[in-house]
Amino acid sequence: MRKKDLGEIIKAKNYFNVLIEEFPNTEFAEDAGFKLELIEEILASKELYLANYYLDREKMDSSNEPI
Repeated sequence: MRKKDLGEIIKAKNYFNVLIEEFPNTEFAEDAGFKLELIEEILASKELYLANYYLDREKMDSSNEPI
């Protein structure tokens, strides 16, 4: 996922938050809540992916150091 891909997810998150604020206690708000949960999972998985990437990269960099 590239940075610009996250931009659309952040926009969607903001949109669903507004929807919940403007139309509480509706089916739309309930559905937006479920979608927000999915968005949070996507964002969390992105953070985890990046953390693992940098951990692996750090391991590779340290394996190239002379003893």
